[in-house]
Amino acid sequence: MTRGPLRLPSDTVVNGAIDVFNNLCTAGTQNCNADDDFWRSLSNLDLNVDLPATAPDYAPPAIDAYGAGCDNSGEMWAASQAAPIRRAIINGSVIFQDYCAANNYASGGFIADSQVTGDLNFYGNQQYMVRNSAIGGSNGCGAPNGGLWNMVYSGVAGAPAAMFSGQCAQNTVLAASPRSEEQPFLYTDASGAFNVFVPSLRTSSSGTSWSGGAEAGTVKPLSGFYVATPASPVADINAALSHGKNLVLTPGSTT
Repeated sequence: MTRGPLRLPSDTVVNGAIDVFNNLCTAGTQNCNADDDFWRSLSNLDLNVDLPATAPDYAPPAIDAYGAGCDNSGEMWAASQAAPIRRAIINGSVIFQDYCAANNYASGGFIADSQVTGDLNFYGNQQYMVRNSAIGGSNGCGAPNGGLWNMVYSGVAGAPAAMFSGQCAQNTVLAASPRSEEQPFLYTDASGAFNVFVPSLRTSSSGTSWSGGAEAGTVKPLSGFYVATPASPVADINAALSHGKNLVLTPGSTT
């Protein structure tokens, strides 16, 4: 049996929710926020937001004040910085705070090369940059244009109007991104082998790089990379780089 390469976001489909909650509280307390929810990312997939009426298996523990049933009421991405959404299709809306928590603030993030059919609901978040994407709309602490303390939209279809009228009303909007280059990513080809795709530089661009089903860039076989793990000696990594290898860093320990 043969298959096509798994490279486009639509090649990997998830039905359900992929959430980041405000659940880093000290045991027995609820007085925390999402300001320390770092190092999360979501990329290169197609998410059909599906929230069943009854709490499913993927519902988190009942840490928040309103319990797991509340956590199952939306696609929540309560993260702050170092937590990008890239190259994703999200069929539904996204909430960028955990409104089920007693203290639900979050602080900043980044979206690029993505398509969201619903709204970006920022509310208690503070600042975000959205680049080269398509969205259904946006909502924030400021009306009527979904402003926050600081928002930047560059090359985004569906972006709100620019506004600079004070707190909760700060939208910087560019119709096109002057220069942009998306992050390289791993994918598997039709034979199941891993490769790295390096997208090309784009100028005066808007929307996603992959919307037409084809994208400009370079394919590099994984054989040209040193794949480092947390156990890899620094000397080995440096030696590989000095011999012209590229570098892939695998996930490290969370402890």
